[in-house]
Amino acid sequence: MTAQSYVVTGGGRGVGRAIVERLAAGGGTVVVVERDGSALDWLAGHPAADRLRAVTGDAADEDTTGRAADLAEAAAPLAGWVNNAAVFRDAALHRAPAGEVFDLIAANLRPAVVGAGTAVRRLLHRTVLARILRAANRTGLHNLFVIVRPVGPVVEDPPGVAPDVHRLPLRSGPARRPCLP
Repeated sequence: MTAQSYVVTGGGRGVGRAIVERLAAGGGTVVVVERDGSALDWLAGHPAADRLRAVTGDAADEDTTGRAADLAEAAAPLAGWVNNAAVFRDAALHRAPAGEVFDLIAANLRPAVVGAGTAVRRLLHRTVLARILRAANRTGLHNLFVIVRPVGPVVEDPPGVAPDVHRLPLRSGPARRPCLP
């Protein structure tokens, strides 16, 4: 079996921790990103502690996700990225001002976009199947899962057409929530 590594944002508690446990049980190295460092205390006593890495920081920050990707790739080829980080605060449309609702949407979407961007950049030149998942949260984004599969090398447009634009041979689409024990 080939060694693989994964990154799980928001992996210190709840569903994120269950995903970390499942990936670790499969033999992979897992980098866990958490804003709250105390949520990572359990890693040291875990039976797979030698394959678990902690990154304390905001999953919406590209430096944080870059550090996580570096740690994962230093251990083994990056095989998957799970965007689970979320802000758990409700904002009802009939009570909250629109600006508050938009801020909450942005707070939950930014980590997913930053994580997906980091993962895609790292996986573009690879031909392995990568799963980029945005785990469910209480903000109503219950089925926002994406699978990205690099299916070949980057194909550049002919010179003079659009020098800064590349056609990326990526496929994406909705996927079902992963089954956890």
